[in-house]
Amino acid sequence: MAEPQEKKDNRIKSVKRMKEIMTNYYIEAKTAAQNNKKVAWITSGGPVEPLLVMDVIPVYPENHGAMVGASKMGVQLCEKAEEMGYCRDLCSYARSDIAAAPINGGPIGGLPKPDFLVCCNNICGTVLKWYEVQARYFNVPLFIFDTPFCHSEMTQEAKDYVGAQILEYIAFLEEHCGKKFDYDKATEVGKLSVAGQRLWQAVLDTAMHKPAPMSAFD
Repeated sequence: MAEPQEKKDNRIKSVKRMKEIMTNYYIEAKTAAQNNKKVAWITSGGPVEPLLVMDVIPVYPENHGAMVGASKMGVQLCEKAEEMGYCRDLCSYARSDIAAAPINGGPIGGLPKPDFLVCCNNICGTVLKWYEVQARYFNVPLFIFDTPFCHSEMTQEAKDYVGAQILEYIAFLEEHCGKKFDYDKATEVGKLSVAGQRLWQAVLDTAMHKPAPMSAFD
């Protein structure tokens, strides 16, 4: 009888470091008020760079929804949302996040209270009503960033429309942060953002190899 082979540990080495980074990130967000910082909830496709320029800590409710699901707490919170009157046909991320807010539910005891919300509809239509609900619950301002659907190339009209909203977004941040927008800092943040996107794309490209070094679960 063949001896059982020892199971090989195929976990990515950076996972431990990523957990440390995420833990510190949520601690910083939850203690923001104590450190005179503001927190903004923002959709995953929203322009986050202006928040960083203004020293606002961005928090992503969609990520929280994924954490809820991975922690196997989704059913309980979704049922809570249904008890609150929300249809079970709605996005489970939205339902779990809406239900978590009043009870500080979820794997990290609820998200930190936002000072304002930023919603961009370039990922789905659900986020519009989802963020309206949360803005009403927390009684905080909501900025809605409307992006036109591009069937092919972006038209000049679409560019002008989005560009005008960027200026409105900056004015919104200046009003609620109580300071002027630093355009020099914005340039540096923008460069780091582009560099980060290119590095992330390089990481994703490694998954084309066979065998792939990581899976969707990673």
